[in-house]
Amino acid sequence: MTHSTVFDATLGHGWMHFLIVERDPSVAAQFVFVIGGAVVFALLVSAMTVYTIRRVNRQWKDKPPTMTMQFNVGSAQKPLVDVAFTQPTERLVVRVDGVELINQGFAAGFRLTRSVEFPVGSSEPHAVRMMKRRELIYGTSKPQQFSAYVDGNLVAEAESSF
Repeated sequence: MTHSTVFDATLGHGWMHFLIVERDPSVAAQFVFVIGGAVVFALLVSAMTVYTIRRVNRQWKDKPPTMTMQFNVGSAQKPLVDVAFTQPTERLVVRVDGVELINQGFAAGFRLTRSVEFPVGSSEPHAVRMMKRRELIYGTSKPQQFSAYVDGNLVAEAESSF
């Protein structure tokens, strides 16, 4: 007598579909044991990744940023925008006249360009956009380029020194 069993398991990135045609029910039990081990392994790797990211963040917490940039916005009010970026932690800090406006970390991903937009000025409002570009191959371990745009016009450029 032949048994047909279908197993579905989610391992983080997608669905894995297994079809077993076996004659002995103990084979299905062994297969479930192997899949359970794979799920436990995936969870362990995920936990180790989170631990590594937190350790890197602690190590770079008090170190100076790998990129700094300053520029004025507007003609009458002229607030000073100070931008600092720490590459190993992917943390961007933006201060306007000494007041922290943005303290954002960029999650790792496949996008080569990231941008942050924010308004600056009260009597003379302007739209400021910070753009970060990285290379495709080993992009997080190479210097990254930054551009600052005020109302769509390029006002400053810098590169991280990592």
